[in-house]
Amino acid sequence: MKHEKTVKSFTLLLLLAGQTALATESGRTLVNAFGIAAPSTTTLFLGFENPAGFSNLSGVKLQVLGGTDNDANNRRDYTAGVLAGNNVFGVGVAAQKYTADNGDQQDNDLTWGLGGGIDSIAIGVKGVTTGGQNSTTTTKFGFLFGSRSPLNIGAIFQSDANSVHDFGAGVGYDVTPGANISLDAVHWRVTGEYSYAAGVRLASADFELGLGYKVMDKNSTTEDHMMAGLAYNMSQTFSFQYLYNHWLKHMLGLTVRF
Repeated sequence: MKHEKTVKSFTLLLLLAGQTALATESGRTLVNAFGIAAPSTTTLFLGFENPAGFSNLSGVKLQVLGGTDNDANNRRDYTAGVLAGNNVFGVGVAAQKYTADNGDQQDNDLTWGLGGGIDSIAIGVKGVTTGGQNSTTTTKFGFLFGSRSPLNIGAIFQSDANSVHDFGAGVGYDVTPGANISLDAVHWRVTGEYSYAAGVRLASADFELGLGYKVMDKNSTTEDHMMAGLAYNMSQTFSFQYLYNHWLKHMLGLTVRF
């Protein structure tokens, strides 16, 4: 009888731990705005997303992403990686490649990232090493203040091969456990250009919806785009994502959790 109680108590503890892990990632399948204040748990390898978001990972997952710019060159990007975490510390590594109809292509890039956090702050770093003979490495450092509270303030600092540091900042707020609003800004020091993004992310147990708007300085001109995202979390194993105008024009993602 005593052993049965012990087994039951241990089983209950495991179930509670699993529910806590899922709750930590709940509502974060999709990126909001640029992801500086509200990063996702699926597309951390892309764009401006704050690498401090690696601290939100729970369990082990495989992530596959594919996208296209749907422009004259029909650029196509592919990313495949593995991520793991325990809600306090998380890591990830992925291979990335792109091709285009004009013959432009890139050798496999190696992307890695890690992050850790406590109740009040999370920090992270992400690196991208390009393939080929003239290999270069860029790094991005990220901070999330209030990472486990409704109000989040994020900051990123990115350096290129010439040690030029671009930076960005953002603020996000969880209006309810399933609703987040965020505002992000990024500045490139070399060109003096700025980009801004605002968004809202709504989540239920099975679905997430993201809507946003971004304004980007590009080659002395200004572009503005609507952004959108939809995620379907099918059971605790599979998650499907679609992103519009976030990193590329169209992106599809598949997450397999273990």
